[in-house]
Amino acid sequence: MNYWILAVFLCIMPVVHDQEPVLEALEAGKVGQFGSYFAPEVRISIFDSESTYPRNKAVSMIRNFYDAHQIKGFRKIHEGTSRDERSSYLIGSLYSDDSRFRTFIHYKKEGDLPEISEVRIER
Repeated sequence: MNYWILAVFLCIMPVVHDQEPVLEALEAGKVGQFGSYFAPEVRISIFDSESTYPRNKAVSMIRNFYDAHQIKGFRKIHEGTSRDERSSYLIGSLYSDDSRFRTFIHYKKEGDLPEISEVRIER
């Protein structure tokens, strides 16, 4: 029984470790730091607008969203990894004083760091 618990923990641990820098940036509202984990091209979906953008434009769009909605932080709700363990995702809420926005972040590990390929923000 204890071996099963250890096996599950070891399978989950890389996912948790990979997302830590992303979570820290989101929770602290550091859009520039968050954007430093973006892939060269990132699919950004904010409400009904969706497209793929170069890293700099994607960071600008997220920064504009943070500013327009006075985002105070991020709370993780769920996390997971693909069956082949090549990519992972986070689901959480960006929040302000009076609003919460469901947020989905898809990333894969490139070297030692996560590389974000998609960010979706929904009402």
